[in-house]
Amino acid sequence: MGEGEETVVDLLDSLSNRNPLSKVKGIAYREGEKVYINERRPLIKDNNTIPFPAYSLFPIKYYRLLREPHATNTDFVMPMISGRGCRFQCGFCYRMDEGIRSRSSESIIEEIKLLKRDYGITYINFDDELLVSSSKRTADLCEDFISASLNIKWNCNGRLNFAKLDLLELMKKAGCTFINYGIEAMDDEVLKNIKKGLTTTQK
Repeated sequence: MGEGEETVVDLLDSLSNRNPLSKVKGIAYREGEKVYINERRPLIKDNNTIPFPAYSLFPIKYYRLLREPHATNTDFVMPMISGRGCRFQCGFCYRMDEGIRSRSSESIIEEIKLLKRDYGITYINFDDELLVSSSKRTADLCEDFISASLNIKWNCNGRLNFAKLDLLELMKKAGCTFINYGIEAMDDEVLKNIKKGLTTTQK
């Protein structure tokens, strides 16, 4: 239940040492006909402490064939997450944890460089719930991408209240080729009811 990086380590340790599962936070399990739901594990506060995925254990030559908007036949694509969560409160969202925890630019750039060097990745699909969580965070990330000379394409999820010309131009300069926007309604009453935080006249 919840984030699994720390839970799965504790679970495997308990199973291998035959320790009671009742001590493992973040799981539910059954013994006979009875179901036990353990205490939830706290969220990982610093996403930079999570190791990169073990890419070497997967057939990346197949995974990288994923297609995304504006990917050419010569592009190799890989999903990646620059942060977890969202600071908005849309009523329809599947999000189960509050708040947003962003990775540092240094960590993101290091992973992208690894993917380029070892697997020929040319396009990153940022699968964050909302990469464009603020104008400042997005601008800082773009400036860091440019400074690092990543020369890579990428896409992300955004919000219309951050779709300002200067930021969009900077994102394009940093390699962004596509932004996915959730335009759930063109009715102010509906937008208010779902707590979207936008209006139909917003520019």
